[in-house]
Amino acid sequence: MGADVDLAGVAVGRVQSIRLDPASQMADVAFTVDEKLALPSDTAAGIGAPSMTSDNALQLKPGHSPKLLGVNGSINDTQDQLSLEQQVSNYIFGGGGLGQ
Repeated sequence: MGADVDLAGVAVGRVQSIRLDPASQMADVAFTVDEKLALPSDTAAGIGAPSMTSDNALQLKPGHSPKLLGVNGSINDTQDQLSLEQQVSNYIFGGGGLGQ
């Protein structure tokens, strides 16, 4: 808890709580984002480090839907965390960017 929520490598919020939903056996992560952000309803979330030397963060990847997430909205599209090997490969062959 307390981890950053990042969008394009910029901290835009904080993780508030993490719990396991016993019915679905899925993680339920509550987080806040800057109230000035208007995120599309098809935004995806994943865990990763924005750089090789930073801590893991909840990373948001906005979608393209014209419909926006509302207050207390839910993101159901999740992405797997990249392995260290994949992050290094992305860094070397992707021009320095991670999670591409």
